[in-house]
Amino acid sequence: MPVNKIDGLPSVTEIQNEIKKVEKQDQNLAKKKSLRPILLILTIVALVLGTMSILNGNSVGKSTGSINGNVINESGTPISAEVSVVSTNLSTVADVQGNFSLGKIPTGNNEVLIAFQGQGVDLPVVIQKDQDLSLGSIQIRSTQFPAQ
Repeated sequence: MPVNKIDGLPSVTEIQNEIKKVEKQDQNLAKKKSLRPILLILTIVALVLGTMSILNGNSVGKSTGSINGNVINESGTPISAEVSVVSTNLSTVADVQGNFSLGKIPTGNNEVLIAFQGQGVDLPVVIQKDQDLSLGSIQIRSTQFPAQ
């Protein structure tokens, strides 16, 4: 027996369509809710990484300068020595012509260590904001072990 539609009330098909529509909205809402924890975790990770960057001195606007120079041995031959700023993680290696350049050095008093095959030179330097300080030619001298 066919079901007649009563005026003013929805048909069975309209009710079924409305149920499908509500179910689809519920599914979309469930998807959005499942993303919330992931977004929260990503936000926390971003904040932690940003804080670590600032604490490590990589913050934007921090005053820094740079150094450059040339490393030679006792006979004046260029050497590929390691150049580092003590108490930082900044370092580089001079090229085959002995030239080096090192940037992002914090302003103020610093100590530059230039080392090659167990020999080294320790240089105190004062870095000014945005300064490119030339250290010139730096000679590495061999050291001898004390006689026993």
